[in-house]
Amino acid sequence: VKIQSSCRRYSKHKMAATESTSERLNVTSACSAATEFIKIYYDYVDKMRHKLSKLYLADAEMVWNGNQLHGAAAIQKFYEQLPVSQHSIRCFDSQPVNSRAVGEQSSLLVTTGGSVFYKGKRSDFHQSFLITSQDEKWKVVSDCFRFQQFVPAAATPAT
Repeated sequence: VKIQSSCRRYSKHKMAATESTSERLNVTSACSAATEFIKIYYDYVDKMRHKLSKLYLADAEMVWNGNQLHGAAAIQKFYEQLPVSQHSIRCFDSQPVNSRAVGEQSSLLVTTGGSVFYKGKRSDFHQSFLITSQDEKWKVVSDCFRFQQFVPAAATPAT
């Protein structure tokens, strides 16, 4: 999986003076965790779909281009029915989720954008994950995948 990060560039910039050192560390840690998660996730999707359910909580939710799925087993079965894929990640971002919002559970919002090849046809996509730490591993709680279609730039009016 080829990955380019927008996350790292952001974390290297000077953050606002109002942000604490721990907040800066949280953002940096979120980017590092997301980088590792993304590598593993897309390797599983492209090469090891039979193990994909290990990356999801048992009661995870997924929406894949409008198809709603519930549960890790159903998500894995859905992916196993798709043609062989090859993902290339052009950009991603990750933000820590405030622990008060998720019951003091370490969680991250991860977004990716890139392209995927199915049967030799390239499609651009965007994917958003809510991942949470369970048994010292990141697990997907919620996943939303969507193909993207670019709208051509509007023609400039004649003057």
